[in-house]
Amino acid sequence: SKEEELGILKRILVQNELIDREFVKTTGKLDKDDPLALYKLIWPIFFPSSEFYERKRIYFALFKAINFLEFLEKFDKFKPFHSEFLETYSVKTSLEYIKSILLLLKNAQVRNKKEFTSYFHSNYDDLNPLTKEFILNFQNKTSLSAEDLSDFKILRKTPIIKFDDGTFAVTNWNFIIDKFYPAIIYDFFNKTKVKQLYLDKNKVPKINNYLADIGKNFAEETLLYQILSNLINRRDIVLQFGDRVTKNFDLYIRIDRHVFLIEFKNIRLPKKTNFEEIKEFIDNKFIKEGDDKKGILQLLDQIKKLESDPQ
Repeated sequence: SKEEELGILKRILVQNELIDREFVKTTGKLDKDDPLALYKLIWPIFFPSSEFYERKRIYFALFKAINFLEFLEKFDKFKPFHSEFLETYSVKTSLEYIKSILLLLKNAQVRNKKEFTSYFHSNYDDLNPLTKEFILNFQNKTSLSAEDLSDFKILRKTPIIKFDDGTFAVTNWNFIIDKFYPAIIYDFFNKTKVKQLYLDKNKVPKINNYLADIGKNFAEETLLYQILSNLINRRDIVLQFGDRVTKNFDLYIRIDRHVFLIEFKNIRLPKKTNFEEIKEFIDNKFIKEGDDKKGILQLLDQIKKLESDPQ
């Protein structure tokens, strides 16, 4: 209704006013001689809301989703749970899942324009059962936790609202795109018995160990290696992948006398508003965590080694 739309607009204006006040407050505290002043200003504002600045790339997410489904079919550890996962989306094969996504995109695209509508006709979930998993259930009597309410998590899990007349509204297309990838990674863990492979000593599933497997076996050794192997397919270019034992590097590329060392990181930037917390996260992931050297320091050691012993 018009009253509801006006209420949403008022909420946005109030939120913007609060952001502006916080921005002015932060700016006034900055030391202009501090080399980190710019980061202290930008990071707390950019990190929590970066995904709302522009539309995410739908077909890039779709490309990664296709590769992830192929990975599930081949990776021995996850293969037994592949069919169970697809059944949660009312499909039997990976191809059906992808076709359902493409159908959603086709039906949502505004004719002759590179944009998508946020509204669907009555009972669209009967036409495309995939969307049933995306619909927010207002009939659920379970009280929402603080975690569900933070960072739009409930809308990220179920980004479509179904009204009483049967019509649909997409709350944010970036949330829909995330459902294709990377949410599919978390859904596979949460919706299947694969979580039983990652129980701690108290029999509680630990998703971090699962994500470590995904990062190494899928993101790095499947997706990244496959892309680079196809791109760099020339006799005059040397391409080597690092090993898990020496941990020297993830990728080594040599073109004539030029050497490129690459350290791959499969992480998502934190949605934090505190500069010190953001910096600690980045330092731990890219520089050093305790006594364990990370990407930048690992590469520095290898560069020094190559300088002292080019062979």
